[in-house]
Amino acid sequence: MKKIEKFDTTLVVTPPAVEPRSFMDAKAAVADLQRLYDRNTQFLRDCFAAVGRGENPSGRARAYYPEIRFSTNSYAQVDTRLAYGHVTSPGDYSTTITRPDLFQRYLEKQIGLLIKNHGMPITVAESTTPIPLHFAFLEGTHIESSAADRL
Repeated sequence: MKKIEKFDTTLVVTPPAVEPRSFMDAKAAVADLQRLYDRNTQFLRDCFAAVGRGENPSGRARAYYPEIRFSTNSYAQVDTRLAYGHVTSPGDYSTTITRPDLFQRYLEKQIGLLIKNHGMPITVAESTTPIPLHFAFLEGTHIESSAADRL
């Protein structure tokens, strides 16, 4: 068994920062959410695999959920029969998104209605909420006990 040297627990290793992007097209916004989520979960899987190969980490690996942000400064006249696709008052709103692949159709509908009902863009950015390592694993991932023992 290879000894792993101590690493700096105050150092956080992350993927390169991504600038927030604004969209007036719901499908493009959801595609960007998916791209960001895939990139960040892949980063975590790659860091985990490196430790499993016996490589010494330089710090704690962190990657963050994507989020959507929406701002409006008016009270829009909206058909509120739906419980989604609108906000009731001016303000800044945001929410983190997990597994955009599973929620693609819902997200496209929700984001599309926000854009349509308020005439404002949706911004896709990285949140400050870390993705737990076990959420980054692909379905059916198997961890060899020998790799897990090295962690």
